Amino acid sequence: MDNKIEDLSFKVKDLQSDSITYGKTSLGLMSFHIAFLIFDLIYGYTFMAFINCLSISFYLVLYKLFKECKTRVKLIRLAKSIVYEIMIYMIFSTMFFGWDCGYQYWLFSMFCSYLFAYVAPDRTDAIRRASTIFFMCICLVAFVSLYIITKYVQLPYTAKQDDAIVVTTCIVNVILVFAAIGTYNNVYIRQMEYKYKMLHNIADFDQLTGLGNRYYMNDVLLEIENSRINKQNFCVAMLDIDYFKSVNDSYGHDKGDEVLKTIGKILNENLPEGVTPGRWGGEEFLIVAQPDISLEEFVNLLEIIRLKIKQVKFSTGEVDKTFSCTISVGVAQYNPNLSIPDIIKKADDNLYKAKKLGRDKLIYS
Repeated sequence: MDNKIEDLSFKVKDLQSDSITYGKTSLGLMSFHIAFLIFDLIYGYTFMAFINCLSISFYLVLYKLFKECKTRVKLIRLAKSIVYEIMIYMIFSTMFFGWDCGYQYWLFSMFCSYLFAYVAPDRTDAIRRASTIFFMCICLVAFVSLYIITKYVQLPYTAKQDDAIVVTTCIVNVILVFAAIGTYNNVYIRQMEYKYKMLHNIADFDQLTGLGNRYYMNDVLLEIENSRINKQNFCVAMLDIDYFKSVNDSYGHDKGDEVLKTIGKILNENLPEGVTPGRWGGEEFLIVAQPDISLEEFVNLLEIIRLKIKQVKFSTGEVDKTFSCTISVGVAQYNPNLSIPDIIKKADDNLYKAKKLGRDKLIYS
């Protein structure tokens, strides 16, 4: 398991990535409208040529807005405007070219766009749920209404086209609708990944030190316990900051937090792959070494950590006044007769011995 906290900048990266994706989508849709415009001009469909000009202008502006988008809320609002434009264009096209050209199938893609939003975590409150159901009802009513109008109402402006053009247009529309549904699905998956990353950071990592929290470390231990590999060299260490309460009492909790952050950074930067540090609680840290790291190697690593922490000078906030901290460490190695909780207790007992012997020591067995 990765023992490094995930960079929370993924929030910004995902926003930028989605903005680029939507921007490209806008350009793609604009290119289709340009093609439709050329088609309309060739066949003399002046009314639809005008509608396509409006759509092209709309997507040019939208592309610029996507590039300048700085918040996810604004991004979602801009994305919704694509749905509205498609619906308006679809209604005009269906009524102008007729039912057989397949423009009405775009309603299915819009239905899916709101359905994906409906099942997303940020769309589960009552108001948004109601708005989603309302929009889906509009899609259904629009679909039925367009069918009735195009089949049973003689519209004076409906264009007459060759059968080959009608079939080709219908096939193109069906292909584009499926592509649109695939795009919505991709965006939905990205949203789920975004939510998962947020929850993963909140649930598994200590936000102060950047290390895995108690839940995360329990998973690390469980993974080792359930593995089939030889656990003979599996080791754990309990690390505790000496006189940490006096640091908080003397210099304030901000300095105490600074000490915890610094120790977390030292552990992250100086422990190799296969050694996982985590904040066990308060000023206690649990460090787990995978079976391919021997007890001797593990103890040497922890000794280096102990000395590095001892050498750090923390500012008291007053000019030329600093303080330092030491740690006590208890280490225990796997024994076939011991369970995981027993090994942790053994490491904790060795930590207690280090405290009794004057602190700033490492005891192992």
